[in-house]
Amino acid sequence: MKCLLPLTSTTARQCLAELIDRYNLNYCLVTYGEGGVLAGSGDGETIYVPSFKTELIDPLGSGDAFSAGFLHKLLRSNSLHESCIFGNYLGGMVANQRGATTTIRGFDNIRLTDMEHNSSILEFKAYQ
Repeated sequence: MKCLLPLTSTTARQCLAELIDRYNLNYCLVTYGEGGVLAGSGDGETIYVPSFKTELIDPLGSGDAFSAGFLHKLLRSNSLHESCIFGNYLGGMVANQRGATTTIRGFDNIRLTDMEHNSSILEFKAYQ
């Protein structure tokens, strides 16, 4: 199998930096499903945000929900970290129900303070 994006990096963290540099990206994300997200920016910021604890019922649409939540916050001038948290929240919310979700209303009214991150699934050092 031929790689579409041949990279010289050996870790996910290095791959993010290489992709951002090579393609002059503002942001680059590697999502790990229940393992959370590794995100990098063109400004040199690299973060890992674990997922939220939730019961997996059906993952259909959860990646799309992550993307919608991430972009919703990022385009409203939230930080990379806050945007990843919100994306993880919406992805988990969709994975906690059967089938893809209907319209999610009230994005700005969702409070994440009571949610518990799922840091026990994958440790950040696995992505360094």
